[in-house]
Amino acid sequence: MSGILNDAAIAEMLGGSEEEGDDSDEIDLDNFTEEYPEYLSSSSSDEGEDSDEDNVPLSMLAGWQKKPFNGKPLPEEALHDPGDIKTPYEYFERYFTVELMEQMALTTNQYYMAKTGIQIKPVCSLLDIKKFFGIHAIVGCIKFPRLKMIWSEKYRYDPIANAMSRERFFLLRTNLHCVDVTAVNQTEEQTKNRLWRVQPVIDAVRNRCLQLPRDAGNYSVDEQMIPLKVGTI
Repeated sequence: MSGILNDAAIAEMLGGSEEEGDDSDEIDLDNFTEEYPEYLSSSSSDEGEDSDEDNVPLSMLAGWQKKPFNGKPLPEEALHDPGDIKTPYEYFERYFTVELMEQMALTTNQYYMAKTGIQIKPVCSLLDIKKFFGIHAIVGCIKFPRLKMIWSEKYRYDPIANAMSRERFFLLRTNLHCVDVTAVNQTEEQTKNRLWRVQPVIDAVRNRCLQLPRDAGNYSVDEQMIPLKVGTI
């Protein structure tokens, strides 16, 4: 039958299937392999799998180039003397002021009294609040599956266990407040400000941030996601 393909017909079809195309989009493999010899070795070792064109990284197709990083020296006016280096607690106290922690101690006592009808014993003091925040700072650095393991006999962690008992810590954690919730209409406050229970903390941190110096003239852009144009407004 005339519809049956013999060997000669198949060879003729294969020979005529090669079409000349536009080589403008092709990559110069000679220059590429000189710059990236590792791709040449990997492609030659995989016989019958991928051609050299298949091993070209996407960075080359996108027009990216591998260049050494040349940093620029900082201007002299950008280098500032940090002054006296303070302790971590001194920096913390600039945001969580003594006045704020004293208010927390007072309102925690008021909340416990309103909830239970008796006074918390011993009365929550400024030192208790400082220890409470210090324990949370340490807990953020060490990892226990459960907080109660810190006070257990087998896994006891003395820097925390010696500073405050387990019952005292969880008592403060359950009753800690920074506003007197009994002196206001909670429904009305919730309507005006959903963060009214922690508003003193927000105000203290914001006030400290507003006091930080802002020296214009030198900026650093980190993880730029969109085109950035520096100029004056």
